[in-house]
Amino acid sequence: MPEPQANDDWPFPDTRSFAVVTVRQVIREGAPIVYISHDEEGDWQFLGPDPPDTADIMLVELAYMLKLDPSVGELGDLPRGWCAYRKGPNEPWKAVPQEAPIDENDECLMTNG
Repeated sequence: MPEPQANDDWPFPDTRSFAVVTVRQVIREGAPIVYISHDEEGDWQFLGPDPPDTADIMLVELAYMLKLDPSVGELGDLPRGWCAYRKGPNEPWKAVPQEAPIDENDECLMTNG
């Protein structure tokens, strides 16, 4: 697959067709993305406010997640082993190492790690 060109504004190091994990609630029900992880292996997860259930897991292209919520492009340089979370769709992202505790005042429903 060709590498992005210098004039390409694609924010991620991975290709547009890179498969990422999300959940049915985000894709089919319009739940906001409030938790993103970029694990040590380079895999991405884009999750909603409710704890994920394995029955709801979906694989989609990374480009679809950016189209669904352009703000995720702000995290294109999120290092491996880090996650980002926010309280709601219009709130700023906060990035932390996955092993770091999430600030208890942020009310993030996801656990990191």
